[in-house]
Amino acid sequence: MPYPLTDNDIYQLNNDILPAFTRMKMGDHLGGVGQNPSGGADFFVDGNKSDDLGDGLSWASAKKLLASAITLANTYESTSANRAWAKRQRIHCTGDTLAEDLAILPRKCDIIGYGSHNANPMCCLEGVHAITTVSAGTRFINMRLKIKSAGGDIFTAGNNIVSGLEFRACVFDAHEATKAGGAIILGTTVNTRILGCRFEGAFSDAVIEIGTGHSPDMIIADNIIEGANAGIEINSGFTTTQWKSFILRNTIYTGTECINDAADKFAIIGNMAVTEQAKGAGGAGAIVGNEFLSAGNKIAASDLANADWPALGTL
Repeated sequence: MPYPLTDNDIYQLNNDILPAFTRMKMGDHLGGVGQNPSGGADFFVDGNKSDDLGDGLSWASAKKLLASAITLANTYESTSANRAWAKRQRIHCTGDTLAEDLAILPRKCDIIGYGSHNANPMCCLEGVHAITTVSAGTRFINMRLKIKSAGGDIFTAGNNIVSGLEFRACVFDAHEATKAGGAIILGTTVNTRILGCRFEGAFSDAVIEIGTGHSPDMIIADNIIEGANAGIEINSGFTTTQWKSFILRNTIYTGTECINDAADKFAIIGNMAVTEQAKGAGGAGAIVGNEFLSAGNKIAASDLANADWPALGTL
């Protein structure tokens, strides 16, 4: 589900991520969030508040800082009396810009953006987020993650730090005088999903970078990706067993390789890839990967128009 979201997309997204959630208009959702169907808790963040003193349990008493709401959500999840281990919490965010550098994520929790960031839809989280505490099951939904003026990588997590991490219908914004390096840089992980997001601006490094090690069940699908360097870059030491991993239906326009799977482990299917460099042998200037796991991709380069990758075979 690509950015920007329509009202109908919001309806559908609510039903996709929150089964049995009552359909409602976005304005109704902002006015009074429906009951959490999992039985988990809801917390609220409003970056336009003057202080962080609220209890975070309603829009009227919202926290100013997302980090404070994350602390509340994790405390709730870990308190035995709440029996919240199998429930999902939700953090609802609005307020133009939340200027924070996150190091901790909420466990088994959705971070959902509302409202606007200046002329742009959705809530904006501006910062460099280097996650150092182990977390599972965090989902960012309809959030704009923007680099701050000093630059850097927008979101990083090292080996075995995150699992079940998802970004859905988010925007990663590299527009600053000092450009962002990359958008998402991950070490070993499991069950990662990057779905329907927009990556915009001249990222100076690979926009999405997956490191060495075992990271099964990864899906990167339906995104729009631009950057001055590479688009999706998979380290040669990447491995996966039992579960397959997929790069599906992305539209990518970058300065160098649009997709570079040096490990030859991903199924690369149905992508549109445009690179500003020459095509190279077999189209490798646009896509590098395992041709025997790939199908239905289109590529264009500085010296090539509208070609198939891999080249069409015969039965």
